[in-house]
Amino acid sequence: MINDVKPQTWEMLGEIWSYAELTRACLKAAEDGAIDYGNGVWLPDAQPFAAIRASMPRWMARVSEIIQLIGSHNVFAAPSRAQLDDASLRPLIDHYLRGAGDVGAEQRARVFRLAWDFVGTGLAGRNLQYERFYLGSSARNYQMAHLFGDRTRANELVDRFLTEDIGAVKKDDRHVAEAV
Repeated sequence: MINDVKPQTWEMLGEIWSYAELTRACLKAAEDGAIDYGNGVWLPDAQPFAAIRASMPRWMARVSEIIQLIGSHNVFAAPSRAQLDDASLRPLIDHYLRGAGDVGAEQRARVFRLAWDFVGTGLAGRNLQYERFYLGSSARNYQMAHLFGDRTRANELVDRFLTEDIGAVKKDDRHVAEAV
């Protein structure tokens, strides 16, 4: 909307994208590890959800912060629907508040009003509080993930790395190669 091409902005947008992709990967892993309990009942693997349960509350707060930082003053300067519909204001809005490139003032306003709804309204504040705590304390969920997480493969890789002769490792042994 504003053609912000600063590396810091791209980094923050990449951070949001990474959270979304990690979430998709966890959902896929939970589906791939699902267990058939019979009679048509399948339960997803709980391990990926433990990771998301601990991480997501912090991600949501960070995404809100990123939108605030990138949106900056623009979230405050977005004209309302009534202002856009006002015949005397509309030419001024179209002239002074248009977006970058071929983005019109109305499209720009819609995006920044949506951003404000996500980060600045009373509903946004309640939503952020909900996202932080509806899955429980993030710190507690990290502790539980550490206590109950399956570390079997990681321990096997480390033990194998420490005990095997590296020269004897087969070239096609990917797990050892990854660990090295």
